[in-house]
Amino acid sequence: MINYERNIGIIITFYSLILIYKQFMKDHFISLSDAFCRKNMLENIQFGVQKHTNYLKFKYF
Repeated sequence: MINYERNIGIIITFYSLILIYKQFMKDHFISLSDAFCRKNMLENIQFGVQKHTNYLKFKYF
């Protein structure tokens, strides 16, 4: 049972990362390689994560 719960956690984590990336792409229209080449890469990713989190908050809570 513990392995099953761990696998579900891993799947949810990767699915969340994919959703965050898709939302980030939709908002910024840049490729992942461009995002990683930019000097403010971390800020861009944090902005995308924050925007996705806010979207989920408003949609489900």
